[in-house]
Amino acid sequence: MSTPSHVATGYLLANACMAWGYLPPDPSGTTTWIGILASVAPDFDILAIRKIHDHRVNSLLHYPLTWIVASVLSLFSARIIGIAWLVPYILLVLASVLIHFLMDTLGVNAGICWLAPFRIKEFSFFRIKYHHLKNIKEVPLYFLAYLKHPVMVLELLLCVGVLSKIIRR
Repeated sequence: MSTPSHVATGYLLANACMAWGYLPPDPSGTTTWIGILASVAPDFDILAIRKIHDHRVNSLLHYPLTWIVASVLSLFSARIIGIAWLVPYILLVLASVLIHFLMDTLGVNAGICWLAPFRIKEFSFFRIKYHHLKNIKEVPLYFLAYLKHPVMVLELLLCVGVLSKIIRR
């Protein structure tokens, strides 16, 4: 899925956690930013790899196991050090990242290597034909295929929903 959709889900998840009382209300917006940044964190590696489709198979940031291990170690450390207040935020980060991976699995690109690093095979339910662009001439074909894809409607509804929520505030 696209970056705006990941941002929208991070925003919604953080705000839902505060509304349900799982996280304390945060007038400064820090919790919302944590949710948003965590929801796009697996894609930070694009800055280093510089190839959008390669980052899904060539980066530890795009392996679910990396995030699960880091979260378990963080949770364990927070308990031992005595900063238990940090636990809900670690879980927010983990949930945001895992939702990112679920969205990418449902998205139009090649998908996620759910079993990496043990097995480098991308899983995607709704992959479109031009998920690995071979040359610049395929870009318009990719966008045309994406615009016709049902996932695009879902992404659009998600982003419009979040924008309307922000405007109503």
